[in-house]
Amino acid sequence: MTFYYKNEEIGTTLEEAKKYILSSRALTRELAEAYLFDSIDDRYLREWVVDMIVDEGGLTDEVIVDYALSYLEDMWDPEEGRMGMGYYFSYEEVMEE
Repeated sequence: MTFYYKNEEIGTTLEEAKKYILSSRALTRELAEAYLFDSIDDRYLREWVVDMIVDEGGLTDEVIVDYALSYLEDMWDPEEGRMGMGYYFSYEEVMEE
């Protein structure tokens, strides 16, 4: 598994990518915006906010970045190839044959 920002590798694990993104306020904001606008629809918004507050303790940068990167992993489809979110964030896995 590999996470990318502007086609440059930012981590081969969720934790590496999370650390890289959280090291920059601009990257954190960009990923949060891509995730919230591209992935959360009105129907799901209420459930998502309740989960964030009840299960995760609030809408912190760490929680939003974790959810966004996990979303990229979960939505990846081996037939489609690389999964993208926003303009610059993406994820892909190398499948064993």
